[in-house]
Amino acid sequence: LLSPILPWLELSMIDIKGSCDDASMRHIMFGDCAEKDTGISPPPSHCLSLTIRNNHALKAFFEHDIHITGGTELSFPCLTELHLNNVPNIVSLDIIGAKVKRAQNKTVSILEPDLQTLFIRSNKVMTELPLLMPSTLLSVSLKETVVSSLDNLLRCRLLKELDISGSKNIGDLPATLNFSENFPYLNRLNASQTKIITIDALNGCESLEVLLLDGTAQLRRLTKIPFLKELSLNYSDVSDLSLIEDHPTLTSLEIAWNKDIVAVPCLPAIKFLRLEGCSLLTEIAMLHGSPTLEVLKIEQCRNLVSLPALPRLKILSATCSGLTSDAIDQAFTDHARIEEIFLRGCPHVRREMPRMPNIRKIIVDDDNCV
Repeated sequence: LLSPILPWLELSMIDIKGSCDDASMRHIMFGDCAEKDTGISPPPSHCLSLTIRNNHALKAFFEHDIHITGGTELSFPCLTELHLNNVPNIVSLDIIGAKVKRAQNKTVSILEPDLQTLFIRSNKVMTELPLLMPSTLLSVSLKETVVSSLDNLLRCRLLKELDISGSKNIGDLPATLNFSENFPYLNRLNASQTKIITIDALNGCESLEVLLLDGTAQLRRLTKIPFLKELSLNYSDVSDLSLIEDHPTLTSLEIAWNKDIVAVPCLPAIKFLRLEGCSLLTEIAMLHGSPTLEVLKIEQCRNLVSLPALPRLKILSATCSGLTSDAIDQAFTDHARIEEIFLRGCPHVRREMPRMPNIRKIIVDDDNCV
C-alpha cells in the first residue's frame, strides 16, 4: 500500500524495483479521494512514467480491485510511459485500451491514457497483446516475450519504434501486416533473434530507416525498403543482397558469420561497413572508388586478401584476416585522411607504415605482423 507519505500530486515518475527472488509484492494499490477516512492518498494523477522491474509475483496490471486500482477511475490518466522489465508473469494489461467495468449495475468507461511508450521485457506468459492498443503509442518493446502475433498493433498508426528482438514465437512478418500502410511513421525495427522467415510486410516502407535482423537464421532474402539507412545482418543466413545493390540511402551495413556471402554489392552511400566471419567472401571490388566509405572493419575473413581503392577511408580495423600490406596501401589512396588503423592477427602485413599526417591512433599486433 503506497501511503500519503509521498506527494502524489507533484509526482511525475514512479520506479518500483524489486528483487527477482522477492515474491512479497503481489499488490500495488492507489486509493482515490473518496477513501480519505482510510488514510489513503489520492492517486498520482500527474504521473507520466511508471516502471516496475524484477517482480515475479505481479500477475495483473491495472486490473480493477485486484492489483492496481483507483476506485472507478483510472489511476494514471496522464501516463505516457509504461515499462515492465523482467516482470515475467503479467497476463493482464487493462490500462491498454478503452476497457469498461461494472460498478453498482452501471457501466463505467475507463478512459484510455495518452500512452506513448510501452516496454514489456522477459515476459513468459502473455502470448497476445490486448485487443485495443492505445492509438497514441510511439514506441513498443516486446523484447524476449512469448507474444506470437503483431496484429493487435495495427491500431497504432503513429508507431515509430518497434522492438520484437528475442520473441521466438513471432515466426513471420506476413505481407498482410503491410507496414507501409499500417505503420506509416515506423522509423526503427529490431527483429533480431526471432524466427521470422520473410519480411515481405516491410516492402516499400518509406519511413523505415533502421532495420536490425541479427540472428535471424531462417531468413534468406530481404525486401525493397526505399529509404533504409542502417541494416544489421549479424549471425543471419541472408545470402541474396541484390535488393540492396545500388541502394541510394544505405549508410551502414553489418554482416557477421554468414557462410554464404561471397561479395558485397555496390553501395553508393555507404559510410560504415563491418564484415566478420564471412568465410567465402573474397573481394569487395564493387566498392572501388567509393566516395562515401569512411569506416571499414574486417574480422575473421581469411579469404579476403585484397581491397579496392577507397579514397574517403578514415578508419581501418582488420583482425585475423588475409590482408597484405599491398592491399592496405591500395585502399588508403589519400594518406592525409587516415585517422585510425587497428591490425591484429594479420601475418602478411608489414609494421612499416607510410607517413600519415592526421593519424590519431595506430595499433599493430607485433606478435602476428611481420
